[in-house]
Amino acid sequence: MKTSLARLALVFTLAGRVAQSHAAVAVSLAPSAISNTYNGTITLQVTGLTNGETVIIQKFLDANGNGIVDAGETLWQAFKLQDGHAHVFQDGATSVTNLTIPGDTDATPGQITAALNIAQSGFEQTIVGKYLYVVTSPSGNFSPLTNSFTVTNFPFAQALSGSIIANATNVPYAAVLIFQGAGDNLNPQGGTVADGVGHYQLSAPPGDYILMAFKSNFVANVGAAAVTLNAGVNLSTNLTLISADRTISGSFLDASNLTAGLPGELVPMESQNGLLTIAFTGTNGDFSAGVTSDQWKVELSEQGIAFHGYLRSQNKVQVDTTTGSVSGVTIALPKANAIFYGTVKDASNQPMANINLFSADNNNTLEQSLNSDTNGKYFAGAFGGGSSAWLLQVSTDSSPSNYIFSSPPFNFNQNPGTNLIPGQALLYNFIALLATNHITGHVQDSSNNPVSGVQVVASAAINGAVFQAQTDTDASGNYSLNVANGNWNTSVSCQGGQDSLDNIFGTGTYQCPGNQGVTVSNNNGTANFTVQPCGGIQVLTASPLISGQVGVYYSNQLYATSCQGFFTWSLNSGTLPPGINLYSPGALNGTPTTNGTFNFTVHVVDGSATATNHSFVLTINPPPTPPNLGQPTKTAGQFQFLVLGSAGQNYTIQTSTNLKSTNWSLLLVTNSSANSFLISDPGATNPTRYYRVLLGP
Repeated sequence: MKTSLARLALVFTLAGRVAQSHAAVAVSLAPSAISNTYNGTITLQVTGLTNGETVIIQKFLDANGNGIVDAGETLWQAFKLQDGHAHVFQDGATSVTNLTIPGDTDATPGQITAALNIAQSGFEQTIVGKYLYVVTSPSGNFSPLTNSFTVTNFPFAQALSGSIIANATNVPYAAVLIFQGAGDNLNPQGGTVADGVGHYQLSAPPGDYILMAFKSNFVANVGAAAVTLNAGVNLSTNLTLISADRTISGSFLDASNLTAGLPGELVPMESQNGLLTIAFTGTNGDFSAGVTSDQWKVELSEQGIAFHGYLRSQNKVQVDTTTGSVSGVTIALPKANAIFYGTVKDASNQPMANINLFSADNNNTLEQSLNSDTNGKYFAGAFGGGSSAWLLQVSTDSSPSNYIFSSPPFNFNQNPGTNLIPGQALLYNFIALLATNHITGHVQDSSNNPVSGVQVVASAAINGAVFQAQTDTDASGNYSLNVANGNWNTSVSCQGGQDSLDNIFGTGTYQCPGNQGVTVSNNNGTANFTVQPCGGIQVLTASPLISGQVGVYYSNQLYATSCQGFFTWSLNSGTLPPGINLYSPGALNGTPTTNGTFNFTVHVVDGSATATNHSFVLTINPPPTPPNLGQPTKTAGQFQFLVLGSAGQNYTIQTSTNLKSTNWSLLLVTNSSANSFLISDPGATNPTRYYRVLLGP
């Protein structure tokens, strides 16, 4: 499960710019003001350049709104644009431009036109406030040009307001974010910047929120301000910041060029004791965040990384500040050299915007997270030519809970994923189905203690596509999955990831519970799981067993799991149906001779001599009633007759024109839901016609 906490916002440094004038260069932004709910693109255009010229774009938070980049104001975003250059990959002979990364989309020499998707480039870009876009020339061809940009607050009918306080004093120009819970994660839902006296106001939809304030040299307490915003209500809530007494500093660098830093990147940090702080990287990729004595996890904005075309490590950097400040934290990120691309659409072929997807290698080392755009399009980075295959799927954290999404076939390979080559683009179009039913259940250990925070996954093949639903168990070990009609294979995640049993119990210390099949047909299903420790055996075959029938060959395989395997089965007590034997590999085979319900217990031993007993019930049904044919009648040129038999039994009906003949022709094979059924023979042209009915196909 992907965390969305890294999609935040706020705080850091400035870069000076001195350049020569070049009167012909001009910069425009359209629109120059948007709502924080805007889901379109911003057109940034730079004209008057020389052919192939490169420019640097720096976006600053203009916290005091004076239209000037003051010393200490935060570098909110930074990137380069080159005339005539876009980020193009190849799907065979088809060229595919990665529109997540800004590039020149026009063909006019000396002019750059870039489409900036604000919502897709990081949640921090939608925080209500005033910003300044500064365009500079790295070669000094023209003087810096500045354009203002504003994100306004959508006028919802209810609002949150209050003051931001630290040490009994209001804190000016701090940022405020509101979050909603998503499992164990927090999804940002809105944000604004406090005014010069530390007061904030933010309108938002009704809902349950967690509020936090952020500013450099302060930390916030996660969950300290949890509120319910009701419709039409203006709710006042003051927020408290804690002064930092030490720092974590370092750099984010390009892994292929360690002299190149990643500027304007959001760096959220969460402590083991539930504190949170945020920094931004400066022009050289350096960062410094005020923290307290604790164990801190250092991350980067998921969508901010995708906006720059980089991949991030799935293993978060841990920093211990219990003995003081920590410096020199250097994190190198590789750039994606291949992409997945396509669309996310519903069953009516309508595009779905803001669906969070992620690509990841199957070694759980690198990943990229991003959202679909207003047309449902997405571009997900990957690394081609490496030693690991790559997977692609929709994240559950911020996707609509009442939908399920298809998954690429390569996700279900024996060794999951697909290998890519540098420069490759691979197409996959996601399908979303409305999911109004549920699979619910409970995960516990062998002592009946709940297992919390473990991922439960269900998959089903529906209309030729494979769909998945996944969630984590709550503190009581319970889970609920939204699903559609289908035959679902439900399992607990055993290996890999922070929400796996390996992470909870330790690798090699438990038995991975077997998968469970759940059929959903306009109903809800249940699948409960018990995690057995090594040294035990878990029998997976459910009782009662599939029933048999007298005179019909019966075959069934018993299954178990343990850390050792190599199972040997034997009858421990009770009686098997006459004619059926239990063989040591666990096979129940034979032709039953007597009907009835038989109770018996089996004894199973694994390769380490660990043993257990398990009881089963097996019902053998009596032989079917012999069929009885009624007298045929001829009506409108065809014969009809009634067959009396047993419901659910297969019957073969044959016909002949001569009783002495051994040549009986097949009329039909049927399985009736009733004890009698009518047979018609429209092909009867001879006045003499004979019929017979046989058991079986």
